[in-house]
Amino acid sequence: MRAAQNTTRRRVPFMDVGSLLAQLENADLVRRVAEEERAYWFKHALTQDAAYMSLLYRTRREIHQRVAQAYQQLYPNQLDEYVELLALHYAEAGDPAKTIEYSIKAAEISVRHFAYVEASMHYARALDAFKSLPDTDDNRRRRVDTINNYIEFSWGTTVPQENLKLAAEAEALAFALQNADASQENTRRLARVHLMMAAMNLARNEYKEVLRYTRQGLEESERLGDERLLITPSAQLGAVLVLQGHFREAAPYLERAIALSAQNPGRWEWSWSVGFLAIAHAMRGQIHLALAEAEGALERVEEIQYHVGVSQSLAYLLPVLFAQGDMTRLLETSRRTVELATQNNFHLVAAIGLGFQALAQSQLGEHQAAEAAMAASREIAARVGGRPMMSDWLAAANAEIQYNLGKFDEVLELAKQVVAAAHASGGKFAEAWAERVWGQALVRLRPSDRVEAEIHLKKSLDAFQECDAVFEVARTQRILEQVKAACGD
Repeated sequence: MRAAQNTTRRRVPFMDVGSLLAQLENADLVRRVAEEERAYWFKHALTQDAAYMSLLYRTRREIHQRVAQAYQQLYPNQLDEYVELLALHYAEAGDPAKTIEYSIKAAEISVRHFAYVEASMHYARALDAFKSLPDTDDNRRRRVDTINNYIEFSWGTTVPQENLKLAAEAEALAFALQNADASQENTRRLARVHLMMAAMNLARNEYKEVLRYTRQGLEESERLGDERLLITPSAQLGAVLVLQGHFREAAPYLERAIALSAQNPGRWEWSWSVGFLAIAHAMRGQIHLALAEAEGALERVEEIQYHVGVSQSLAYLLPVLFAQGDMTRLLETSRRTVELATQNNFHLVAAIGLGFQALAQSQLGEHQAAEAAMAASREIAARVGGRPMMSDWLAAANAEIQYNLGKFDEVLELAKQVVAAAHASGGKFAEAWAERVWGQALVRLRPSDRVEAEIHLKKSLDAFQECDAVFEVARTQRILEQVKAACGD
């Protein structure tokens, strides 16, 4: 806690504050921050807590209010430097209007510096303060906007199911606002709610829900003719099509999102769209193009120090390296992905990174390490709901890892579960992958049961061909031929 000497003197005129501070400093309880600032820190957190808790609740609130007002009076032209402190002090003072004002300003400053985790925390504080404000149309509009911002910048770090509840509240408010006033502003607000609902469903791997909300948001954005708003549904629709395995169909949406956001690489949609387009190109056999795209995006976000974007761009590079078959580089890149994502509390990307790390280790013969990495991936995934984005791909990868470990009975059960879940969600690529591992395990477990194994391998081949996943088609064809050759066909 910091105390400005001159503001304290006005508050308690009968005390010689300077003498008291000197006594505390001599007692080694506080220390001077800087000569020119006349401010002090408590030297120990426990001392600070004890001093703070000794004050009556009402007194604490009054002090927080006066400290915040003092900052405004002392630094009227430097408030951007103190918005976080102002938001905190007004929150502790029980002033919801000021808490919201300065929390949102702090969030906006954090966004400008690509500090999305910090931004989401500021928006969360503002949302909590809205509970103490009257239910007016203006407060409803501001709450909807704050919910949208909170969801956007907490993506990948929080539990999607919890944010979906917030989004449902925002949707109800936005519908009511639009019914009362069908202005472009309220239509845009509602469209953005639907896009945030799509984002949360994408984070929890619910492809069909993503398609529903994204197409709804896309239609609303097109009716508005808002190019800036069109970036988000284009990026989301392209991404979900890639994750499902519709690589060719995804490209036009991603290319549009890239074109609309090219001048602002700090927008998550730009690095996101370039990354998913690279995955689509890689799966269709255009490895050199895919590597150039993924590495170019990574270099650009590194230049502007967009740390969350770096973690994401690394994650998008992983499927490209997997398609290429460069397991050594895949292992190295996945480890870097996990390290950076963990530093940024980006749980979703950390789970993806660990999954691809496990896959690389398995292919390189490090089977026990692979099993441990995949278990760690599932543990982190549990923090964001258990089935985060790309979890169907990683579930198929896990079946392949278990196959490499020789656990063929377990593979059959895992592959069966993945096929059922992926089929229900429209995840064609994951379904094809699991069908292939299923067929391979059957051959090893029951060599005489060649017919059933071939059925699964042919299903895999057909599905990969529908995806236009040329490398996976080739791999599956080779396995099918090996099975036939082993049986004398």
